[in-house]
Amino acid sequence: MKKQHLLLLIIASIFTLSSCLKDGDATPQSNLPIVGIFNYYPKETGIHLRINGSGVSQSNGAYRGGTFFYAIPGNKKIEIFDRTAPSTAMIDTTLTFKDSVNYSGYVFGTAAKPAFVRVVDEAVENLGTKSAYRFIHLGANTGKVTLKVGDLDIEAFKNRNMETPATLSKSQVFTAGNSGKFEVTAVDEAGNTLAKTESVNFEAGKHYNFVLFGTKGNNDFPLTISTVNYN
Repeated sequence: MKKQHLLLLIIASIFTLSSCLKDGDATPQSNLPIVGIFNYYPKETGIHLRINGSGVSQSNGAYRGGTFFYAIPGNKKIEIFDRTAPSTAMIDTTLTFKDSVNYSGYVFGTAAKPAFVRVVDEAVENLGTKSAYRFIHLGANTGKVTLKVGDLDIEAFKNRNMETPATLSKSQVFTAGNSGKFEVTAVDEAGNTLAKTESVNFEAGKHYNFVLFGTKGNNDFPLTISTVNYN
């Protein structure tokens, strides 16, 4: 069965990573991977991203900013720099990008210990009257977290540790659940509220990505829940 991959609805336009495209590809092919890199690294100075040694045009490395690009399938060297220390990459990794697969990457952690994870954006088929939900836990100093979406009982959102490469095979998966208007709340193991959203209308047939980011007890970068619509 052919897998359906998601496209971020928040992308008004996709910026081309010219160094990764073949000569003559003025308009990228529709099956090229679309990649979004989101910055939740807690410094106001922001980040700088390089792919195979080249910067990304029209990037947004500000805190809570997103950078989007097409990537030719294959292995890519990903380097992420703190803008205050541009000579040394704080993240240096090599990732494989596959044809017709879209990805979301997240820069997070603490100023002393930056981290990066990447997930595959794959849709749930035949949602019908339901919505699909995913929870990415990037909150620092929280311990295990449970994310509550109204009165929905989503087992995959319970007692979650901060993301590492080892957690992604499960946490990147969207789970079908009832659509409707719900508040979203993150609680710790003792049931204390860490972060909360206002009531959000989750529409049938759509996919929603929740990200808990920030640091517990940090007034400059407080714990926050981001809700993004994928489709």
